Amino acid sequence: MAGITTLRNGKVVLANLNREIMAMQNRTLRGMIMGAAIIRKDMEKTPPKTPVDYGNLKASFFTVTARSVNYGKSPNFKGEVAGKMAMDHTLAIGEIQGKTKAKSKAGMQILMLGYSANYALYVHEYLGLPDTPRWRYGPGPGKKRWYKPRPGAGPKWFEESFKRNEANVIQAIRLNARIKN
Repeated sequence: MAGITTLRNGKVVLANLNREIMAMQNRTLRGMIMGAAIIRKDMEKTPPKTPVDYGNLKASFFTVTARSVNYGKSPNFKGEVAGKMAMDHTLAIGEIQGKTKAKSKAGMQILMLGYSANYALYVHEYLGLPDTPRWRYGPGPGKKRWYKPRPGAGPKWFEESFKRNEANVIQAIRLNARIKN
């Protein structure tokens, strides 16, 4: 014969459980933000590093959650294209934040990170990029200038940083998501 179990103060237990679940979600998001910071710092220290010409690609990096822009709110772009890049960055951040808010309403914690520069994917995937100083054109029509690549910079810097730091990012999320007493 099965025993009958009664739960006293069920509403209190349920309220405490719901409160801890919400707190855990917030801590998980904090861990995700810490993981994004690990990735960003690694891309600047460990080869292959983020390629730098004027610094606009590096400046276009962002980290966005449903609640806020955690990194890359007001980058400092340079050169003739600075105004267009700033406008594109603002539009990209707004679109991405809208997507993260929509997912958040569905009960998911989301963090998006990346680059708003329209040429970021091209530079990331360009495996034939020479790493020797040379004359090159740009930005602007017909403007030739001396270009000296950043030492240690190369293609796939973003992807490689994720691969190198997968365990560190998971650890950051795990440590923050633990149930607190």
